[in-house]
Amino acid sequence: MIVSIAPAQYGSAAARNSAMAAARGEVDRARTQLRTAVEKVRSTWKANPQWIAATDEATAAQKDYQAARNAVVDKLKREDPTYKTALDKQGDLQDRVQNEQGKTNASQPASTQPAGSVEPAANLPAPSNAQVAAASEKLNNKAKLRNMEDIAVTNDAAAAKAEDRLNKAQTAAKIWQAQFDAALKNDPDYRAALDQMTAARSRMAAAAGTPDAGPAYDNYGEVINVR
Repeated sequence: MIVSIAPAQYGSAAARNSAMAAARGEVDRARTQLRTAVEKVRSTWKANPQWIAATDEATAAQKDYQAARNAVVDKLKREDPTYKTALDKQGDLQDRVQNEQGKTNASQPASTQPAGSVEPAANLPAPSNAQVAAASEKLNNKAKLRNMEDIAVTNDAAAAKAEDRLNKAQTAAKIWQAQFDAALKNDPDYRAALDQMTAARSRMAAAAGTPDAGPAYDNYGEVINVR
């Protein structure tokens, strides 16, 4: 069992929790100000015809490329026996991974956690060698499938043209994004909000006694999803 210990400066867990709640409120308010500042600058860019054109082209090019790639993959499924064999193998490997995981779980003692609660990571069983081997083979086979798809896309005139369009559109969009970021950094309201957000997160980390307190945010105030 993990026991939470309050940092010495708070004297008690109750004092620490109170400090954390106050710091969390600061973070929430600072995040709102940060996102408001970002949207203020973004609103001026949304009216820029060149920005709109670049964004629309990137979206359309992505859709066009995905459709062309899907057509190539569908053709592989119909006509390429090597690809079809590897695709069938991928399904078999998924079944193997699940089967081995089931064996591992079945070999462990019953959970003592209350119904509906999440099992602590420390209590989860380590994967067996067979499970690890199956998962590794599945990843390798997936990479093989992706490689065959990439080669087929490169050799397909329509898909190659769509990919070239996408690359050019994304390059143009990145240039505009860099210009937007530069404008954002020069905005005084944004800089002040970002400083407030950084300070609030520091106070929250100090209250929690760990630098990893709360979710991580990017410079636009959006939550960073760690996978």
